[in-house]
Order: sequence, then C-alpha cells, then structure tokens
Amino acid sequence: MRKTHLRALNSLLALGMLSAAVQSHAQDSPPPPPIFPTIITHPTNNNGYEEFIRAADIVKNDSDLDKASSPGATLTIKRKAVFSENAKAALQLIREGLAKPIKSPRSQIDENTLFPEFAYFRRIGRLLGAKIYVDFADGQVNSAIDTLRLGLEFSNRIQLDTLISGLIGIAIESTIERSFALHLDMLSFYDCDALLRTALECMNDETPAVRVFAYEASFMASMLERNRSNISALLGTLNQLPAENPGSPEMQALFDRIKAHPEELHTAITSAESIVKQTFAIAVENVNLPADKRKPYLHGQSNRLEDMLSNAFTIDLSTVVDRYTVSRTKLYLLALHALIHKYKWEHGVYPGGLAELHRPELTTDLMTGKAFTYTLKDDIYTLSAVGLSKKGANGEALPQRDSITLP
Repeated sequence: MRKTHLRALNSLLALGMLSAAVQSHAQDSPPPPPIFPTIITHPTNNNGYEEFIRAADIVKNDSDLDKASSPGATLTIKRKAVFSENAKAALQLIREGLAKPIKSPRSQIDENTLFPEFAYFRRIGRLLGAKIYVDFADGQVNSAIDTLRLGLEFSNRIQLDTLISGLIGIAIESTIERSFALHLDMLSFYDCDALLRTALECMNDETPAVRVFAYEASFMASMLERNRSNISALLGTLNQLPAENPGSPEMQALFDRIKAHPEELHTAITSAESIVKQTFAIAVENVNLPADKRKPYLHGQSNRLEDMLSNAFTIDLSTVVDRYTVSRTKLYLLALHALIHKYKWEHGVYPGGLAELHRPELTTDLMTGKAFTYTLKDDIYTLSAVGLSKKGANGEALPQRDSITLP
C-alpha cells in the first residue's frame, strides 16, 4: 500500500521514529529485492549516497544483525554480527560514501514518493551501535570513538531533503550516542579529548534542520503550485493529507469552500505558499532558540481559504523542532561527560559544579538558556537537561518536563 509523503511523516512522529517507509520482511517471507536499482537508475559513482544505498542492501537481510539488535543480545551475538563479512562491507561502503560529494538521488519528489532506504539506514545505525558496544568490550576505545564519529557524520549527511530524512537521521544519532554513553567510565584522559573533539566537530556543523526545513518548505509549496489549475487533483491530494480524520469538519469545510468558490483558488494558493514558507522559516529560527524565546508558528484561525490550505499542507513543526533540540542537547551532554571525566583524571575527583569546567558555552541547556543540572554525591555524578514540556491530552504544555540524560 502506498503512503503519501505527509502521511509517512505523521507515522514517524506518532511512532517515535521506530519505523516508517519500509517494514522488515517476515522471516518466512522471501527476501525483498535490492533497492539500489529502483532508486539509482543511472549510477554515477561520484555520489556518496549510492554507497549508502549499497550498504543498505547489504544489511537489509542480515539475520545476525537482527539478533544483535534484539533485547538481551549477548556480546557473542553482537560480535558475530559486527565481524561478519556483511557488516564489514556495509561499514566500508559508508566510509567510502562519506568521502564523496553527497546529494539526493531523486531529481523529483512528490506526495507519493517512497523512501525504502530509510528503514535500512536505521539498521545501519543499529549496526554502528552494536559495533560501539563490541569495541568497548574488546578494549578498543579509539575504535569506539571512530565508530561514533562515523555514525554522527552518516546521520548528518543522509538528511538531504525531506523531514523524513531528518527524523531518521535523529534516530540513528540517538542510537549510537546511547550505546557510547553506557561506557563512559572506560575513557582515558586522552580518550576524553578525542570524544570532546568528535562532539564539537558535529556541534560546529550547521544543524541539518536548516537544509531539511528549507527543502520541505519548497516541497510543500510545489505541491500547492502543481494543483493550482486542477481542482480535482487538489481535492485528491487533500484527501491524502495526514488529517487524523479525513472526514473532519475542518477538512470537509475546506472541500466545500473550494467547490463553492473555485474563483478564489488561484489567489489563495499564492498566499498559502507564502504562509508555508514563512512557517518553515520560523522553524529554522526556533531550532536555535530556547523554548521560551521561540516564535509562534503561523497557524491561521480564520476561515479564509489561504489559511485553511496552509494548515492542511503543514504538520506540527514544533514537534520536529523539539526532536532536533533534543538531538543537539544530547551532543552537548556527550561533550560535557567528556569534560567531566577529563577533570576527574586531572584532579582525582569529579568537579563540584559545572562552573569548574570553565566552558560556559557547553554548559547551557538549549531548552532553558540556563545551566544543565549537575549533582555530585559520594563520588557519583548525574548530568541532565531540563528537557521538553510534557503535554496534556489536548496538546497543551504542562508545567512538568521530561529530563534528558545520557545514556
């Protein structure tokens, strides 16, 4: 069954990015055909994304990786998956791809475009997480840091265009960061420096949200533009949008308005395109702002056709911005853990407070603009960010917040 681009986005958000474009085949089903020929019709060998898809084809049927990713998987099971020829080949392809220019393999995307590689990119993320675990178990801390760096760069570079690519990249980053953070006590003084450099390199790059939001804004506007002169096509597209209830009063009112006043459509689409682009521009600004300083998104409350159309062609960007903020916050926490453990090696004790690290640019919680929460008791420390506001049944912000920690 085909999913529209927007409906796939909503699936990712609703399921916490657990799955999206493709479901893994059942074990008693025949393996799915390679995805490379369906996506790369004219290989160039000069686009690193081609190597990424080749790697995805290698891991998509790897039963050892499935076992290694299961809860309770032993070190022996993880080691078998990580040291398999498939895993080695896939990770080598990722390295080769990252050494090349990387661009989207799709010259055109519409609301029915599928992205079969993304589910398998998630599998590559799980492979990287398993390799970090094995690296630490074998005392190869330098290799674990290198694997973390590889995963962070991979998760960044696959975020080329749609919001779906952004959400998958965030999920991969979370997987490898958690795997690494479980073993922070194994870091030497110089390992702490290497981890800090790795985190800072990623943090100093422009957030992928900027390019993802810019592309998505253009894509949504183009969907409107393509249907400017074809009312029946527009109604068909609207029927595929991710409303919780396609027959909702709001959607029915939009249908009725278009049918009753087709003469308004041309001007309304022009205005709606502008509103959509402005909304995504606000999202770009908000991703770098504390929660209490973010700008409100444009959400038309009137019954004007342009407001109704722009509302239908956007999703809840605050949720996506929150995902990016949590992702960036975890990088800050990873860098701080490196600094804290380095301080312990230098002084023999953990710092009494974050101010003793003398790195105020790293100790500020992105959600609040205030210092991260740090406590020390009996030579055991805890580090966390205040995190996102919890939401009530109707989506309203509650005073309580979900703290963010690593692991």
